[in-house]
Amino acid sequence: MIQALIALILLPVLGVGIFKFIFKLGFGLLGLILALVCLPILLIVGILLLPLMLVGGFVGLAVKLLPVVLVGLLIYFGYRYYKENYEVW
Repeated sequence: MIQALIALILLPVLGVGIFKFIFKLGFGLLGLILALVCLPILLIVGILLLPLMLVGGFVGLAVKLLPVVLVGLLIYFGYRYYKENYEVW
């Protein structure tokens, strides 16, 4: 009788433990396989896309700084024109 009660208590506990272990082992192996397969692909894609990202970053920076550059050029050429055409002394 006691053995039957112990079996009724232990079987679900052990079953859940084994079930969790099997799934953790399966997902661990799946993650390891995906990591080994995807890592070289990610490295190759990253190396190929790096120049594109750098060019895009520099173009974005140039577009953001374009108004500052244009105003600076306008001031410079205006000063040069004023200095050549209008003598103060």
